[in-house]
Amino acid sequence: MAQAEKQKWFALSLAVIVPAVLIALAAFSIVRGEPNAPAQNELKVVGTIQLPEPKLDGAVSLEKALATRRSIRQFTDEKFTNKQISQLAWAGQGITEKTRGLRTAPSARATYPITLYLATHSGLYIYRPAQNDLMIKQSVDVRQKLAGRQNAIAKSGCTFIIASKVGNTTAKYGDRADKGAILEAGHIAQNILLEATAMGLGGVPIGGFDPNEVGKICDLPADMEPVYLIAVGVPAQQNK
Repeated sequence: MAQAEKQKWFALSLAVIVPAVLIALAAFSIVRGEPNAPAQNELKVVGTIQLPEPKLDGAVSLEKALATRRSIRQFTDEKFTNKQISQLAWAGQGITEKTRGLRTAPSARATYPITLYLATHSGLYIYRPAQNDLMIKQSVDVRQKLAGRQNAIAKSGCTFIIASKVGNTTAKYGDRADKGAILEAGHIAQNILLEATAMGLGGVPIGGFDPNEVGKICDLPADMEPVYLIAVGVPAQQNK
């Protein structure tokens, strides 16, 4: 083959192959990106934080915590430590029996449709009971956005977003699934509030919020809905 013909053939090959490769790479990139697209209801996570093991024997009795629990809405600016967050998250949904994965709050037939999201000064997290860790969802403070007119959220050391995925229980309970998930959210909320009281902290349950707005702020999957918010913080002086 003459040199001129070789050069012509090489140029023609490049003209065909290079665009084909670029198109293939673009398609591969799109396919890889799909699992993380909001429409696919997958969680976008940027890392994890291992939490300290929770204490199983506190200084304040259950009776004392029940007697002294109050809704506290005024907090200082004090930030929570990972130790405090671990204790509160464990109280809400932590593992109490590792073999069967039983948790601190009861769940109908152990379906566990609830996921705990946590908003602190450093970001938005997802609590994983089995690993006792936090999955980092956003590394930005979303408390002010979540607050709306609820100033307790903006000033909280940690606000828990109790979100329910009803699909986990629908197969077994049908129309009763929503009720079961809401009842479970109540169990979790009370556990967190009592633990906060026992730790010398304050907390307030918040039901007056726009679930669609909270869902957007927290980038919740489409099949998961926030049902309850619990703001926990260090009580301001007037509340002590």
